[in-house]
Amino acid sequence: MRHTFATLSLLTLSLGCSSADKDDEGDTDWGPASELSDPSGEDGSDGEDGSDGGGGSDGGGGSDGYPCGDEDGDGCDDCTIEGTPNPNNDGWDYDGDGHCEIALDPACLHGAMAITDPERETACILFALANMDRALFTDETDGAPPLKWNEDVWKVANGHARDMCERDYYEHTTPEGLSPSDRAAAMGFDFSLSENIHLSINPFNAHFDFMAEPTCVGHRSNVLHPIATEAGMAVHTCSNPGAESDGWMHVTENFIWDWALPGPEHCAIDANTCEVPDDPISLAHEWCNTFPCTDVADWTFDAYCPDGMRETPPEWSPPYMPSFLH
Repeated sequence: MRHTFATLSLLTLSLGCSSADKDDEGDTDWGPASELSDPSGEDGSDGEDGSDGGGGSDGGGGSDGYPCGDEDGDGCDDCTIEGTPNPNNDGWDYDGDGHCEIALDPACLHGAMAITDPERETACILFALANMDRALFTDETDGAPPLKWNEDVWKVANGHARDMCERDYYEHTTPEGLSPSDRAAAMGFDFSLSENIHLSINPFNAHFDFMAEPTCVGHRSNVLHPIATEAGMAVHTCSNPGAESDGWMHVTENFIWDWALPGPEHCAIDANTCEVPDDPISLAHEWCNTFPCTDVADWTFDAYCPDGMRETPPEWSPPYMPSFLH
């Protein structure tokens, strides 16, 4: 069974945490967890605008075009993760035909630390999926622009993903009690952060799980929130035989929220909150036949939504319906 604790308010400190329980057969069932930062700064950061992203990558969210061009016309920048042009190896090319299936943001793919990150391409897939869904669910985003990649935020996310593997825990706070914003401050960055974490088997599973939640709350809200402006997403496949997560993919997503922006409009209306999302709930579903995406969140809604809310699972058509909801 999965227990996920998430926020009920965007304006108070909420520590989301998720634990891994053992089922009767002794198998481990992991779920996602989300956290929102306190805008007052009481979480160890200044809690201000945060939109400068601490001086990292200039982001761009894909809006700056193609730094290396797009000679093959497949909609992807021709530079590889090594930063050299190669139209036959650009974007994410699953089938190896020289044409990308998912365009990867140049600021993510070519970030200053990308060459040192063995799983940067996977992180960029997660980032692309987030922006694809932000473009799809314009009600929940209030039509907000794409997230901008921030390399400094990635450093915070990457540090946490690796630390959870190395010290064998799965929480938003470190064993010393450091929150995401505390960890950023300890690295010398002047921004506060919200966070999603997940132990997964592939990026599509992780993102689908984040999005398979009620509207306007939880992990889904972190991805789609209109005042989320910048993000860094890290992936680390744990190789620690002593850790319970050995062999699993640690995903950590951190978001900067610009508190100077107007608050959400659509999600401020009670009738729009805690609803079953529209099918397909995430564009990640397009890959659910190829990559398993069935390990999705618990639809009892207890952690996210008011008491007495209906607990009817969504009726998605296969292959998008999780097997345990059949």
